[in-house]
Amino acid sequence: NYNSVSVNSVFSGCSNGKFGIIPATGNDVTNGVVEITLEYAIADLHHKLIRDEVLNLLPSGIDDYTFRIMVYPKSVTFCSDGPSTCSTVGLGSKPGTNSWYRSGAVSKVVVGVHEIGHNLSLGHSGFDVKEYGDKSCTMGGESGDVSD
Repeated sequence: NYNSVSVNSVFSGCSNGKFGIIPATGNDVTNGVVEITLEYAIADLHHKLIRDEVLNLLPSGIDDYTFRIMVYPKSVTFCSDGPSTCSTVGLGSKPGTNSWYRSGAVSKVVVGVHEIGHNLSLGHSGFDVKEYGDKSCTMGGESGDVSD
C-alpha cells in the first residue's frame, strides 16, 4: 500500500526493523515538530546564512544524535547563484544529523530517504560520470526529484 509508505517505513524495511525514525518529544515540540521564528526576513537568503541560528534556537533536549529535518520556505535558496536558477530541493550533511528541505519537498518520501541517506554517509549512486545515473536506487534519483 503506497499510502502507508514513509521515510520511517523505508528505513525500517531496509534495515529489517533495526533503524527507524521516531518523532521528537519534549517542550515546544508538537507532533515531532519545533517551529522556529526568526526576527528578520529570510526571503532570497542562502540557507547557510540562517542554519546556525536555527540550530541554536532548538529547544534543549534535542541532542547531536537526533536527526534534525529543517524545512525552509521556498524563498530560501540552497544554491549560491540565487533561487531563480536553483532546482535543489534538499541537502543532507554527510555524515551528520542535519538535513534541509524546501517546504514543498519535505513531504516527498524519496527526498527524505535520499537526504537522510547522506546523513548516514551514503553518496550518490550513478554510472560513469553521471552522478545520479542509477535510477534503481534512492541515492541515484531522478532529475529534479532529489538533490545534494
